[in-house]
Amino acid sequence: MVPATELSYDRFWAMDKSRQADHIWRHLFVERTPVSEACLGVLTSLRMLGLDPTRRTSPATGSGTRGEPRALRGSGDGHRNVDSIT
Repeated sequence: MVPATELSYDRFWAMDKSRQADHIWRHLFVERTPVSEACLGVLTSLRMLGLDPTRRTSPATGSGTRGEPRALRGSGDGHRNVDSIT
């Protein structure tokens, strides 16, 4: 995603999980177009979970004005979330 000269392995893993998620989201979905077929699968899954993947912020961290992604992640019932997209 990003050359080690810009962000070293150690610096990435030193970030908290929210910053890691924002970094990955930005580099896979915002700054890189067109998105890959694998990324399209992620976007489709987010839509099926009722999240808006067109937002410019990371749905993984809930950055921005809406907090539903954090609520989904923190629900503790991953099986319910998986069942909703299968």
